[in-house]
Amino acid sequence: MGWRFQANFTCWAASWSHALGVVAMIEWHPGEHYPRIGFVVTDFRLDTNYVVAFYDQRHTVQQWIEEDRNSVKWTRLSCRAMQTDAVRLRFYVLNCNLATKRGPS
Repeated sequence: MGWRFQANFTCWAASWSHALGVVAMIEWHPGEHYPRIGFVVTDFRLDTNYVVAFYDQRHTVQQWIEEDRNSVKWTRLSCRAMQTDAVRLRFYVLNCNLATKRGPS
């Protein structure tokens, strides 16, 4: 693993009713040309490491939700019976998982 730098500070935007905490993160991973830079705006009054871990998990779950939403768009779900669409969607997801989980090359 490369390195990660985190800093936190307070910010108050004109449209906010009160000040919120901001966690700034810079990560660099071996093999990448540029570091990853991110900001989390939160009202959590907790340790910076906890906030980063919480939002990392939340981001992963949001990616899964987005993948589910997109899978409905990608595959044809136009059967008359809901059960038929459910089977079709399961086969589609199975196919996607098999295609992305290849063995060692």
